[in-house]
Order: sequence, then structure tokens, then C-alpha cells
Amino acid sequence: MRGRKSLPCVASATLAAVLITACGGGSNDNGIAKLSASDALKQVQTAVSNVKTVHVTGTINAQGQNIDLDLRDKAGAGVGTMHVSGGEIDLVRDGDTIYLKGEKDALESFGASSIEATLVAGKWLKESISSGGSFSSIASLLDTKALFDNITSPQGQVKTGETTTVNGQKVATLIDSETDGNGTLYVARTGEPLPVRVDQPGSSGGSLNFEYGVAVNVQAPSGALDVSKLGGG
Repeated sequence: MRGRKSLPCVASATLAAVLITACGGGSNDNGIAKLSASDALKQVQTAVSNVKTVHVTGTINAQGQNIDLDLRDKAGAGVGTMHVSGGEIDLVRDGDTIYLKGEKDALESFGASSIEATLVAGKWLKESISSGGSFSSIASLLDTKALFDNITSPQGQVKTGETTTVNGQKVATLIDSETDGNGTLYVARTGEPLPVRVDQPGSSGGSLNFEYGVAVNVQAPSGALDVSKLGGG
């Protein structure tokens, strides 16, 4: 298995990374709960590779603070918001470019000085994802492939847990046996075996819920300031 990238690690080093009705279609049991853990995980990985769009909601912890997420993703693109320290940050990913517009308090909570936050608050900033800059790491939250590669890649041996109900849906559970691993993945037992929720443990963990088949409309903001030209990228 590949090494774990915790939710906030997917979100960032500097900035930091599910309500739900997993719409898999149909009401018949898909048999996921009867499979071995490794075979079940393979089924989930196949199912998520076919996902076109997903609505992601939940809370992650980064830099000692809770961050509430509400995102709509597709392959290589997405839109959404993060709420932290009473402030909001709007996000847009369009291909290799990540756009961000934040309120002053939210920007300061991610390390911007009061002067810096005041200067750029309410303005769209942009950065090339491939540059590996301070904003680029949150791009993985706005791409279906990167997001699902993360949550379906346990660090330790995967084992099955009990069948239960999450957000009104029957689910099977797959558990990463590594203490600081990917935690518990809840998978729909009807329709396609898609993730319904993931709970990752520890101070750098969080919980995300997933809803599928949503509309994702991405439009790159005009007039965004290039971070690399501001001297703070």
C-alpha cells in the first residue's frame, strides 16, 4: 500500500486536507460486505475510478484548528469553500491553476501577517499547482482522482469492520490497521461500492462525507493576482 497522506496533508503544508447520500443506483445488496478486505478495497478503487463528480463536506484538522469544507469536484477541477477561525476562503481549481479568495481572519489563521491579509483579503489569488507553492497543496482536495487515491490507500493492512448505517445508508467498513493510518472507510452496500464517509483518527485527521452525481461548474476568476509575482508565493 502507498503511504498515508492524511486529510490535512492532502490539503497542505502551509494551508493544509464527507453529507451524504452515495448515489450508486439500485437497492440490491452489492455483496461488498461478503468480500475479503483486500478484494473489497479493489472493488472500491474500481468504483471510484469511474466517478465523474462528487460533493465533499466535512471537517479536517490542520495546524491545530478545525477547517470545515464544502467542495464540488471533478477530474482536475473543482470549486468550494473552507471555513476557519470565523472566516471563509473560496477555492477554484481549473487544470494546473488554483485560485483562492479569503477573508482577513481566515488568511491570518493560515499564517499570513495582518498586513498581508489586509492587502489581499477579498481578492482572487492564483498559483500554478505544478510550482509546488504555498497554495498548490490544497489542489488535491479539488480533484476526484487525487482525493480518492488518498482515501483508498491505507498505510497498513486493511481489515473489515462491522456493517452499519451511516447517514441513513447501509455500509460496510474497511479499516486501516495502522494506528496513524487512513482510519475507517464506510462503503455503500447497495448500488456501486462507493465511499460514503471516511473518518481519519488523530490530531491531523478528520471526517469527510460524499455525495455523487452533483453539478460541478468551474469558471476561472478573472483578474486574479499571480502569487509568484507578489513576493510571497
